[in-house]
Amino acid sequence: MTIAFGDLVECDINPVGDVDLYRFSGASGETVRIQATQKTGPGTPYFELYDPGNVKIAERGNRWDAISALEVQLTGTGTYTIRVYDADVNETMGYRIFLQRLVPPLSPAPM
Repeated sequence: MTIAFGDLVECDINPVGDVDLYRFSGASGETVRIQATQKTGPGTPYFELYDPGNVKIAERGNRWDAISALEVQLTGTGTYTIRVYDADVNETMGYRIFLQRLVPPLSPAPM
């Protein structure tokens, strides 16, 4: 499934062992925030981020927290993949995932 910056998507991990994939276009140097929040069920959201070469560059999750969030600077330009699943891979859950591009800090102009 394609996800765009600013999207809030609701989905489910069901049946047990299910994995959801989200793809987005990113550019080298951009900083993105990914947040997955448990909505229903006993499962806990866990996610991994893969770069355009399908190399895992980040992961986030916590078996004791219903919210997993990550900010990461992208290393290349192309299609990135977010892989979402239950942290223990033995529960179902409803969850929300949010993707945000963070505005880079402004560089001061010389006077």
